[in-house]
Amino acid sequence: MSQHKLHILAKTAFVLITLDSLMTYIGNELTGSILPVNIIVPPILAILVIVKGKDYLMPNLATTTWLSIAILGFFTGIFTISELGISRLFEIISAVIAFVTGYAFARWVSDEDEAAKPLLLIGIIYTTVCVIAISKLLPQYFPMVIKLWAFNGQLIERPEVTTDQNFQIFYLIPGIIIFTLPFQKFRFSLALYIILGSLYTLIGLQTRSGLLIAVGLIFLATFSPIWTKTLGKWKLYTIPLLGILVFIIFLPTIHTFANAIMIRFTETDYSTGLGRLHSFLYLFDKIYNPLWWLPHGNQEFIKLTGNLPHSNSTALFLDGGIFALVAWIILVIVPLLKLSKWFLKSRLDNLSVMLFLGALGSFIAQMTLNVPLMDQVWLWAGVSNGILARQKIISKNTANKTRTNIYNKSQSNL
Repeated sequence: MSQHKLHILAKTAFVLITLDSLMTYIGNELTGSILPVNIIVPPILAILVIVKGKDYLMPNLATTTWLSIAILGFFTGIFTISELGISRLFEIISAVIAFVTGYAFARWVSDEDEAAKPLLLIGIIYTTVCVIAISKLLPQYFPMVIKLWAFNGQLIERPEVTTDQNFQIFYLIPGIIIFTLPFQKFRFSLALYIILGSLYTLIGLQTRSGLLIAVGLIFLATFSPIWTKTLGKWKLYTIPLLGILVFIIFLPTIHTFANAIMIRFTETDYSTGLGRLHSFLYLFDKIYNPLWWLPHGNQEFIKLTGNLPHSNSTALFLDGGIFALVAWIILVIVPLLKLSKWFLKSRLDNLSVMLFLGALGSFIAQMTLNVPLMDQVWLWAGVSNGILARQKIISKNTANKTRTNIYNKSQSNL
């Protein structure tokens, strides 16, 4: 099997995981049952291992060891948390599959043009379905779930499409980060469509955190040429001016459509920043007690607040104990810190910058959610580790080339 076909398999696995909620949504509407989309991914990965060997999917020994430690932590929770059943085992396996898929995608894709194609596909399909649903263009084929919330005694509708509103940003990230790449007329047009569709979706679903993360990613994508010159400086001036112009022209429409989410920004109940801060600080109430290092679950927190903890670091600790939490820090936070340092030192190429922003967006999103074993979280953790492995090879090759040039030059002077 050719190298090109192997890359297609890796990209297919990546696309399937990033579109899992959409395919489940469509499958449920067409057949009335949930399609087991992620079952397709393991056979694809098996083919890659058979043809290329385990090194195609598996990162270095240190990363694999920490991934195993995370698995051990979550597996222990099956026995120490009474409300968990054997279904948790399948969630663990699914998260591991997502991790190695993200790693293989980031490690072996050749350049930004190759990576952009599946990301554009994901972004176009996902945003189109969400826009059609929220616009109520074809409600018989793309329905919404309407939930209600109250503000000053008034009930306000809040739609839901494909997944929980607060999880929506995970599925929009792949399309948004395309905006990072250098200008190409056709690609830029598609990326702009995805950006506008994503913002429309997030505003329509009234997800505050998702909207803030999306705007932050667009900002970073626009100004990333300050550190990575090859991304094209034209974006630094033209996109902000274009954005301001569009905002001014459509301000009345934006104000009307965004009225509900603007009201949500004025809320001060548990679901706001105060509840999320309490969820995060709860971790530090327990982490110093060795008796809590084994998984305890969420029951005590629910009794205290009536809610699950809205912080993934706390959720990881409660569901996977100290093992899962430390492994998550090593697999998620440490790679992002290294990539941030390389980004600010202009050491990342175009592809790595784009994928780094995706991993960064995923990290920020999960810090206010309870998603310890969500596939999207572990997919982007795998991506960040794949970027690190790829960049190390690039740096090594560059260093070897430099030494060779110096040697050849010295020989010619003899």
